[in-house]
Amino acid sequence: MALDIKAWQTALAANTSLPYDAFVLRDLVIPNILGDDTEAILYWAGRNLAKQFNLSNPHALTNFCQQMHWGKLQLDHQNKYKEVYTLRGEDINERLRLNPQANFQLETGFIAQTRQLQLDYPCEATYECKDQVVTITCQLDPNDDELDALNFD
Repeated sequence: MALDIKAWQTALAANTSLPYDAFVLRDLVIPNILGDDTEAILYWAGRNLAKQFNLSNPHALTNFCQQMHWGKLQLDHQNKYKEVYTLRGEDINERLRLNPQANFQLETGFIAQTRQLQLDYPCEATYECKDQVVTITCQLDPNDDELDALNFD
């Protein structure tokens, strides 16, 4: 992906409260260092980060996402085996404007691990971006007794 330097210069000159330093790290520096492994590593980094913060409830997860400038998290659909969340807002819009290929694996891994810790059964997640909205789908397995095998410490 070619860097749109004019878009970045315009964004930085706007002097907003958005965390452009994090955007630069997430969308330019880290992918340049990790290359093809970026998505997998960020997913597992998100899971590891969730273990460190160990948020106790869904409301804490929503607040954390906003505080981290990951966007406004909303639970759109839930059943025994699946939860579908959306992330949207100014932070998402600006990241996607500056980098239409921005990845959201850090957020996805964080949400998956947080829900796994909260529910006490396995959870894996995937994401997709469409129309300035990041949809994160968590697959839950309440019947799996093998949770200890998924807790990589």
